[in-house]
Amino acid sequence: MTLALFRYSGNKGRMVKHLPKVPARTMVIYEPFLGSGAYSLNQDSFGASVVGTEVNTDVVSIWQFLQTTSIQRLVELEELVEEHKWDKTDIRTLDLPHGEQSYLKVNCCSVMVGQLSSWKLSPKHKLPVKRTIQALDRAQHVTVVEGSCFDASIELTPTSFVFVDPPYLGTRGNYKSGAVDHTVLNKDSFVEWLVKLPCPALFTYGSDAVTEFPMFDWQVACIRKVPNLRKGGTTERVEMFTMIDSPCET
Repeated sequence: MTLALFRYSGNKGRMVKHLPKVPARTMVIYEPFLGSGAYSLNQDSFGASVVGTEVNTDVVSIWQFLQTTSIQRLVELEELVEEHKWDKTDIRTLDLPHGEQSYLKVNCCSVMVGQLSSWKLSPKHKLPVKRTIQALDRAQHVTVVEGSCFDASIELTPTSFVFVDPPYLGTRGNYKSGAVDHTVLNKDSFVEWLVKLPCPALFTYGSDAVTEFPMFDWQVACIRKVPNLRKGGTTERVEMFTMIDSPCET
């Protein structure tokens, strides 16, 4: 079973086994769009440190909370969710610290893409607390930096390895937090940043990878069923990946 720290849209935990592993010589794993960090959490450690940047303040708060909390407190929060799950309680009325609120908001309220503004408990699809507890030790080795990867000063060398799982072009729902609605990803700026990395990178994207980023050599990682948000039920989505070993022409 793969490690999972909290439930989050786009979680790569279910496809980690279909992706290339981190090279053994790697000293630093960097996730520029950290989210729940599912890829790095499920790599053999072999001494590599993990650094992630994240623009969503709710997600940063969750990491800060989970890196400092106790198992007992997580169990207590689980009991609180069970107590209130039938009346869809607004978690802002429960007088919880900010980190705990963010954890419940994302893990137990916002179960679908674009719903990170929800504060009402709806824990049908939440991650079981025992799964979070299993990932706590590995999460201690992740350094979380709040902000955009384009602005952060992250020191990368040829012995670093970058896992890139960006938000889909034209979408911003996963990155809405508080009153901030972060701008959509600029494709040209993103590609320019990506190909100038001084180290190997693993770039994952969905079914439109070949159309949106034709400059890369794409491979199919897996085909999986995902919720069809507009029509209900499920639909098949192709998960793609490409390895970028050196700068390429754009």
